[in-house]
Amino acid sequence: LSFSVIAQCLFFITFGALADYGKNRKLGLILCTAIGSLSCMLFLFVTDPHLYPLAAWLTIISNICFGLSVVYYNAFLPILVSFHPEVTSMSNSMEKIDEIENFMSTVGFMFGYIAGFLGAVFGVVLQAVVGNEDNNRLGDRVTIFFAGLWWGGWSLWTFYYLGAHPGKRRPKLSEFVTVGWASTFSTIRHAASYPETMKFFIAYFFYSDAYTTVSSVGVLVMQQKLCMSSTALGVVILEVLLLASFGNLLLLKIQWRFKLESKVIICIALAGYLFLCLVGIIGLIPSSPVGLKQRAE
Repeated sequence: LSFSVIAQCLFFITFGALADYGKNRKLGLILCTAIGSLSCMLFLFVTDPHLYPLAAWLTIISNICFGLSVVYYNAFLPILVSFHPEVTSMSNSMEKIDEIENFMSTVGFMFGYIAGFLGAVFGVVLQAVVGNEDNNRLGDRVTIFFAGLWWGGWSLWTFYYLGAHPGKRRPKLSEFVTVGWASTFSTIRHAASYPETMKFFIAYFFYSDAYTTVSSVGVLVMQQKLCMSSTALGVVILEVLLLASFGNLLLLKIQWRFKLESKVIICIALAGYLFLCLVGIIGLIPSSPVGLKQRAE
């Protein structure tokens, strides 16, 4: 997992900035989706313990491609917002741009969670039907295969309707690897001149790392400490995806209702994360009856 995160970081820096050049937004999204979904589907053929190193590499590749696909996906957001009718009719009002951007981002995440929920439903059913007993964890492999198929299959519909929206002049082939690093170092160098931006970078670094760690370790806690089955884990994932989709919509409605800034909504969400982490810390106290010690929690 640690190697996968390091590899993600290197690939993000190297190839993430390419989304701003030529037709790389769409091309990068297509390539990452194709490679990532294929690497998931190849899990179906990891049938022998001697092939477990292959499973590790497939996991790393799929994680890298998924992360990069999110980078290329997010690169479309400013473009789509700029073409929104309400933005073009308001002479690029910053307030309207911020409102539309928040709306499109939130709704995009919401539908993403809904799609994830539907995909997870099928995955749980497959897991329950196929099972993992005495069949080299065929249920897990079929479920991962289906996840890759779901990812790649629905993306075809997106690619058909999504425009390329070309950006800046595409860099030379010799600059493809260096342009991302040059852009990153330039951003860091200039960020020092903007104290608030630097604070955000530092805060987001800790938040992103902590969030990823909690989401990954949480599965291990449920499996190893609470002895939850794969089916039970699937049900938990369904709950998470369903509540996440409604949570996105709820916070958006709250923001509109009380006319709150995006910063306030972020702080509310972070307060929720903090509370959950504190609950986990309480569980480290041996005599504590709560703290991720029971399945219901």
